[in-house]
Amino acid sequence: VAWRTVLGKYLEAGCGLVAAHAEGLVHRDFKPDNAIVGADGRVRVFDFGLAVRNDGEESSGGVPSSDPVLPGTPLDTPLTETGTVLGTPAYMPPEQFMGGKPDARSDQFSFCVALWEALYGVRPFSGKTLVELFGAVSRGEITEPARSDVPAGIRPIRERGLSAEQENGWPDLS
Repeated sequence: VAWRTVLGKYLEAGCGLVAAHAEGLVHRDFKPDNAIVGADGRVRVFDFGLAVRNDGEESSGGVPSSDPVLPGTPLDTPLTETGTVLGTPAYMPPEQFMGGKPDARSDQFSFCVALWEALYGVRPFSGKTLVELFGAVSRGEITEPARSDVPAGIRPIRERGLSAEQENGWPDLS
């Protein structure tokens, strides 16, 4: 698949994440498997099962924070426990590995990992174990791309989104 086609589809997925962020949600598990191209050719982001509100509270399966949740329902049950890592490690930002507070920049990191993989044929960070992977992510040790037809000017844009420090990433995906 041509890099322009890949980039175009990921830009559509990025718009989906921007829309979620505008509703106060952080996806927390963006990866290629959580975006789908519909019969109309448009990309849709789905599976908000691990989403949290921008204020850090657990969402109820992706229900915006303005929607009421009845007390005493299964939707009130927190998804996380101390010492638990939720998400797909290959796409997780450092703050998620550490149990920190996710925000839109967390989704940006995951988006950039997925885009890197789609454009270059390898993920930007590698490790045979969770500890090795987290080490590579936290040190910013990016794997050299296997694909060379992607213009060099695109790489620094994605690398900023892959920063181990949330504040060094882009302000948002728009």
